[in-house]
Amino acid sequence: MEELLNNIYGYDDVKKELMLIRSWFNNKNLLNDKVLLPKGLLFYGIPGCGKTLILREYANSFNSKIIVIDGNTDDVIEEITSKFSEARKEEFAIILIDEIDLLIDKSSLIERAIQAEMDGINNDGSILVLATTNNIRNINKALLRSGRFDRKIEIASPNMKSRKVIIEKFIKELDGNDEYVNYDQISQLSYCTCADLKAIVNDAYLRCNGKFTTDEIENSYQRIVNGNYVDNSIDFKDYRVAVHEAGHAVVAMLSKNWKFYCAKFNIDGGTTEVNACDEELDTIAKREERIRIAMAGYVAETVLLGHKDIGSYSDYEKVFDLCTRFVERVCINGLDGFIGPYKDNSNRYESLNKRYKNEKQVSKLLKKYEKETFKIVKANKNLIKEFADKMYTNGKVYYKDFIPNKDKEICYEVALYCIDNNKVSINKIQSQFGIGFDKASKIVKYLYKKGIVKDNKVVTKDKEELLNMLR
Repeated sequence: MEELLNNIYGYDDVKKELMLIRSWFNNKNLLNDKVLLPKGLLFYGIPGCGKTLILREYANSFNSKIIVIDGNTDDVIEEITSKFSEARKEEFAIILIDEIDLLIDKSSLIERAIQAEMDGINNDGSILVLATTNNIRNINKALLRSGRFDRKIEIASPNMKSRKVIIEKFIKELDGNDEYVNYDQISQLSYCTCADLKAIVNDAYLRCNGKFTTDEIENSYQRIVNGNYVDNSIDFKDYRVAVHEAGHAVVAMLSKNWKFYCAKFNIDGGTTEVNACDEELDTIAKREERIRIAMAGYVAETVLLGHKDIGSYSDYEKVFDLCTRFVERVCINGLDGFIGPYKDNSNRYESLNKRYKNEKQVSKLLKKYEKETFKIVKANKNLIKEFADKMYTNGKVYYKDFIPNKDKEICYEVALYCIDNNKVSINKIQSQFGIGFDKASKIVKYLYKKGIVKDNKVVTKDKEELLNMLR
């Protein structure tokens, strides 16, 4: 798999499926009159995620005749007919149609021509059609049905595992120095396309002359993805802002479906980034936690400082939007509240009465989630204060930097355990202390950062010195 698709970074699950399908075409012993091989594979997803690259690399992996339909001729239907006829003359051929949605948008006759030609493909696996689209919803279901495009394969934004591989490969392509790059940390730069990641690495290379650092890559992420070209190395500090961001961060840490990434001061005051634990899974519980995280900033200000600032209104807008989507799109209160997408006000067919009922439901949800958020913040007031103090002192806090005081006790116990065993083993720490892999890994990273662990061993056996290093 690695040899055949070595120019495709990450996406291991997709590559595994593609190579399995490829093996069917190479194994003629599988075929009989009743077994049908796929006639077409459609790669779909948002732009910039490598659909065209995967299309071409996969086609090349067959070492067979490749025929491209690009639709740049005066008579597209004639091009389609002639290209399929050319393919039928080969023992095996692959037909490529990049951005098929743009091609069939020209005329319904073009779509019908493709359908007719795909219906005419024999079931012996002599022709395979590979196509891409940025918007699968624009393609008629008649073309998508089994017997035409039998496999629809989503090429989504790369997940955390793929981002780590992709960034590392891009850096190596540029012969960059990655000695000071923490790949585990930058792999959490979520919701980036492959094109975004390449642009981020390129921007960082130009700015650091090929000597990459984690901070430089994260700054490039802010520039490329968020359009933030302002120098973030500012001296601004405001304890109220620290408390506000601490509320977001701590409630994210306590949730099941979200994880805290970083909080820092910036030119607008402050910002907190959180990532989904599973970026592909979307549940009601996950959305509810997102609402509470968004509310937690102004709630933390209210609980700890007794007031909230005008800057909290951006949180109100976000929360209101999330709750409105809950009622109108997710239909948390039933289909009666559904309001579909619209292009402008003239396309809004819902009645004023329906809108009024929905607004009442949104108001109820806002009160419900605010009450729940107050309960969480009050129960973790000391933890939020501890986080705010750290942010105010350091200017920013990353997930790997924050170990609550109550967890430092377990860090001390883990260090003593590692001294007794003469080495650091995450698996043994998990077993000994009954904690998960993520928490065990975080503790070990923290011990490394504090200088307590080096080369997989604890550097001191003096308990007093150990305690001082943990402070």
